[in-house]
Amino acid sequence: SCGYSSFKGRRPTMEDRYDVKFAKMKGQSVSLFGVFDGHAGALAAEYLKEHLLDNLIKHPQFLRNPKLALSNVFFLLFTMPSCVVRPFPVPYHTYLITVDYF
Repeated sequence: SCGYSSFKGRRPTMEDRYDVKFAKMKGQSVSLFGVFDGHAGALAAEYLKEHLLDNLIKHPQFLRNPKLALSNVFFLLFTMPSCVVRPFPVPYHTYLITVDYF
């Protein structure tokens, strides 16, 4: 089980997003937790929430090499023609991904 909490702070709206995924992969339980900080608005954080962890779980190297899988998925997501994040410079977006294997 897991829990979360969020706090809006001084901005008029909450720009941060989070995502939690639990999956069974090759007989192994995997938990993924993502926190996406939307410094200049929620658009990039929302995009990552909707796409990052799902694509990471689908990557063929995810269990063997999660670092490679994460790198490949980021490249894929940020170079897709439909990527809504592309107009924003990368330094405006902070992310944290945690993967636990059981």
